[in-house]
Amino acid sequence: YDIIFPLARPGLAVTLILTWVFAWTEYLLAATLTNFHARTLTTGLSEYVTTTGTAWGIMAAIAMLTLVPALIVFSVVQRHIVAGLT
Repeated sequence: YDIIFPLARPGLAVTLILTWVFAWTEYLLAATLTNFHARTLTTGLSEYVTTTGTAWGIMAAIAMLTLVPALIVFSVVQRHIVAGLT
């Protein structure tokens, strides 16, 4: 245990990080399993696409808000990602 876990830590950290990011940005599953009253931010973007037009400014602002947590996580754990992938 003293040898295996320290060597496996970077790989486990990368697996955790990438799993979180892929789950955070999953659109199809969230759109299928949620209803109108319980939506994620990414599925809420579909409200701004209508038959009369698209509110590009609001959609861009919400899209940036959905990217902020992933960017924060990546910036904090960037060294673990590099160590786990090499």
